[in-house]
Amino acid sequence: NGICSLNEGVDRLVLTSIIDIDKNGKIKNYEFHEAVINVAHSLSYEEAEDIRLGRNGKHIEFKDVKDTIDTLYEAYEVLDKKLKSRGAISFKSKEPTFKFDWTRSKVLDVTNASQDVSHAVVEQFMILNNEALPLYLEAHGLKGLYRVHEKPREDKMSNVNAMLRNLE
Repeated sequence: NGICSLNEGVDRLVLTSIIDIDKNGKIKNYEFHEAVINVAHSLSYEEAEDIRLGRNGKHIEFKDVKDTIDTLYEAYEVLDKKLKSRGAISFKSKEPTFKFDWTRSKVLDVTNASQDVSHAVVEQFMILNNEALPLYLEAHGLKGLYRVHEKPREDKMSNVNAMLRNLE
């Protein structure tokens, strides 16, 4: 929550991407810029979901960003469809959330974190950015570091297949 956090009402220096996609999620154009941003509202995932769904009066409280949030979710739907068509697997798991006492030394409760779509929206845009950046680097003759995932070993694939067969 320090200098790298996007705090409401605080100017921050950022590298930003502007990425145009078509109706199938294909990248049509991209730009990367140094910029200064000032966050209008610091929203939780749950608040973004409430705004989108019109729950708890959040769509009225944050009406100045409702259209932007709706547009983000529309783009997410397109990108998610593209990702699924490429055979991506969604591994949804419940992340534990810990509630501590005031000293933060004793756990009072453990619950499962929300699995709202808003989490997936943010992840989908990170993936989109990770697809556009190599295009930019290549187009400008720049080099960059990236990770190549080697093919999984045959024994690991056999283990995963066996586990998946047990889920049927």
